Amino acid sequence: MPAYDLYGSEVHEMAELQRFVERALPVRFADRTSDYIGDYAGSGLPGNEHFQIRSSVDADGELVEPDFAQFRTLLYVSGTDRSRELQHALGDISGLQMLRHQVFD
Repeated sequence: MPAYDLYGSEVHEMAELQRFVERALPVRFADRTSDYIGDYAGSGLPGNEHFQIRSSVDADGELVEPDFAQFRTLLYVSGTDRSRELQHALGDISGLQMLRHQVFD
């Protein structure tokens, strides 16, 4: 079953975290902009494993994840069947913490 994981960093800005994730995993991000999200970096296709790095504050200045307000940058991993493998690889990035792991039926 696909997992949806959330990671956060209190110390890394988006571009810095993007470089670390690209070194840790065979993934490449593209810079994108959304009226709702603001600037973010995305990788993957809808319906498949997808990664998104974004600020913890959206384009309207609202916290995206109020329960994790202390984290400045968020990494979403959506629709993955390899959550444990990714968690292990991403665990080597100093300053990055897993915040949530969810599996939906």
